[in-house]
Parts: sequence; structure tokens; C-alpha cells
Amino acid sequence: MALAYDWGTDRDEVPFEWGLSTQAAVVETDDETDLPNVRAAMAKGYEVAPGDLLWCFLPAIWPDSERVWTQDIRARQMQRFCDDGRPPQTLPWPTSTYFEIEADMNSCLEECGVGPRPPGRIWLLRLPPGTGPLHDVLVGISRSADAAGLDIMCTTAFAEHTQRELQRIFADGAAGQ
Repeated sequence: MALAYDWGTDRDEVPFEWGLSTQAAVVETDDETDLPNVRAAMAKGYEVAPGDLLWCFLPAIWPDSERVWTQDIRARQMQRFCDDGRPPQTLPWPTSTYFEIEADMNSCLEECGVGPRPPGRIWLLRLPPGTGPLHDVLVGISRSADAAGLDIMCTTAFAEHTQRELQRIFADGAAGQ
């Protein structure tokens, strides 16, 4: 099976009810779950897609009907430590840091046969009833990949395996309803 992916670039952001006054407000945080739009999505049964490189392809192969995105309105922060004994300073990320992270993600995506992701999005995924949480599902996928002799790393083979497992999980979830 060849890896099939779709970033859904033709789909608009799903407007969860969190209040228009906070929709465009920037939130100083590194944690997606601090955002009102993400909390509203979580209240509707969505989970935040993992942000680590291993799973960077996951939103692109997730079933389209069970995946949405919301704007990433975070102002990410970093700590700058001083050698002169002063307390560390909290500073916003420079633009170059955002670009470096996107470049790393897109490089990894290329390694597993997926095109570049659209920037500035937080992906939200919904599992079939009776499964989850997402972390447990991903652990199960990793175990099945290991049992199949696959390296658990950002590769086309691992992404294809993950896609097959997701198809099975969603088919089993639909059959159980």
C-alpha cells in the first residue's frame, strides 16, 4: 500500500464556540491546551495531535472526517540565562526559531513521503468511540510496528504501517457502533 496523505489545505478552520473576542488574541504559552480554541475542540472530543517529529505525518493520514485544525495563536517563549547571576529572562521566540522548526518538520515529512505541512495550525484528531486516548493508540501502533520488524522512526514504512493500523482502528470502531 502506498502512503496516501492529504493536509486538507482546501478546508477552512473549524470555528469552535470559544468566543470571537478571544479568537484572534495571542496567548503566551507553549502548551496548546492553554488556548481557548483548543479547549473548545477538546470539549467536543478532539485531542491535540502530537507535535514531535516521530508523528509529524499523523494529521495528514488521519481520516479526513475525524480531523480538524485551528489556528495556532501561541506566542511561544524561551528562557535566556545570564552569566552574571541575574534571574533568567522570558523572551518570545524569534521568527527564525519558528522557521527552523517548520524546516525540521518538513524535512522529516519528506523522509516519510509526505509533502510540507501548512504552517500555523494545531491539528485536532478524534478517535472512534471506545478507543483512545490518543497516546495509548499511538503506543499500540508503535508496538505493532516493532512486532512487524519496523523501525519506529519517521520513515515511509512506519508512516504506511501507521496508516494501515489507523484504517483498521477506524473500521473496527465503525463496526462496533
